[in-house]
Amino acid sequence: MDSIKLSDVADALNLSVTTVSRALSGKGRVAESTVEKVRAYISEHSYIPNRNAQALVFRRTFSIGILVPMDALVSEVWFFHKALMGAVRTASSMGYDTIVSVHDEGDSLKKLIASKKADGYIFLRAVEDDPNISMLSERNIPFAVIGNCRDKNALCVDCRNEEHASELTERLVGMGAGKLLLLLGDMSHTVNTERRRGVEKVAENVSVVTGVQTAEDVDRALENAGDYDAVIAGDDLLCLKVDSSSNRRNVKLLSSLYPSPLIKGMDGVVAAEGNDPSLLGSESAGLLIENLNNREKISGEK
Repeated sequence: MDSIKLSDVADALNLSVTTVSRALSGKGRVAESTVEKVRAYISEHSYIPNRNAQALVFRRTFSIGILVPMDALVSEVWFFHKALMGAVRTASSMGYDTIVSVHDEGDSLKKLIASKKADGYIFLRAVEDDPNISMLSERNIPFAVIGNCRDKNALCVDCRNEEHASELTERLVGMGAGKLLLLLGDMSHTVNTERRRGVEKVAENVSVVTGVQTAEDVDRALENAGDYDAVIAGDDLLCLKVDSSSNRRNVKLLSSLYPSPLIKGMDGVVAAEGNDPSLLGSESAGLLIENLNNREKISGEK
């Protein structure tokens, strides 16, 4: 027999659709004899739960939203692509669909929440004082973040940025680099705060320049690079900009706090260790969906 509906089971057994739903979900008070009758019927007729029917029964969409930063197509493309794919694969393996949306300061998330198309959300980047995170937290909507977040409701996937930065700095110091110049981008991105902390934890003599984003910013920051034993770029993109700067000749030793295919093969660059973005994405999806499933179990026990 082809896949049948809840109403078909209800009609065949002279039960209400609500009773059949409760018998399948384990919610509500249903006589054990009725539960056994429903299970026997669906087993005999190879009943396959319809996703829409499941959504109605459990009041869930079985979808999660993945929020990609607005600048993902022009910065850190490799990281966000792999993290996104990791999250999508894991969500699919756990029976969830995914909706990809833009993470910005506009109304994108507000509209997505209003549409009720997702049960929870994943942020591919952690940002300080993010209004979108506050919005989800206040509405008690589950969310996961790749990176660290101060919100008590956040499910955080630790990228070990501070630890990796400390390890790289130790390597540079071991190579004789006593005076360091650290270049960092947008400090609202928590990754940059963590990397700065990791470098300063090890280095005794480090100068920090923040807000470095454009090629002009890099050129200005490197004007006195010759006074330092090594320049540490906050990520792979900054490292590329340093390497192509007109002041590159002033840099004695170049390093990057994040490795990626972009800097592989670059001569003389010392790179930090890094996580596989696909694993970070996978872990964030797993954490979020596990939380959603646990909420359902707790709700069903009440």
